[in-house]
Amino acid sequence: MVQIRELLSRLNSAGVEYVVIGGVAARLHGSTLRTDDLDVCCAMTEPNMAKLLSAIGALRPIFRNDPRRIPLPTTATSLARFNTMLLQTDLGAFDVLREVTGVGGYDEVAKHTTTVDIGGQHVRILDLDTLIQAKTAAGRDKDRIGVMHLEAVKKRRQTPPPPPPNDP
Repeated sequence: MVQIRELLSRLNSAGVEYVVIGGVAARLHGSTLRTDDLDVCCAMTEPNMAKLLSAIGALRPIFRNDPRRIPLPTTATSLARFNTMLLQTDLGAFDVLREVTGVGGYDEVAKHTTTVDIGGQHVRILDLDTLIQAKTAAGRDKDRIGVMHLEAVKKRRQTPPPPPPNDP
């Protein structure tokens, strides 16, 4: 299981520019679906990738979908060339994306965020409407199920609470 708070703490401490997307963002909005990794969209610039290396380099990151267990390159220049990094670290599965399907690159993603507090840390997550948009565009079975959950969350937020009962 991924240790989300510790990964986020490392990213924040290193000053990485990122937005939480995917299942963790969905859970933070109120979805009950389980997730097994932390997905973030990052500015894939050399300076930001240097910060990412500072944050996760000691966690022995490897590319998790490669049976050769290839370690993450150790230069910011190399990392800045990637579009997607599906990693396994000592703290769990961690995915770093240049862009979000249906939304765009990091600069566009960063325009559609809300900030939440996770254990005393301020973390930017993709806002609910944009997360629904991204999951709809992704179109995988798990994303279609995620959209149903997120639409239910949205409906609950829009429904006013019932009036208090009358006192006798």
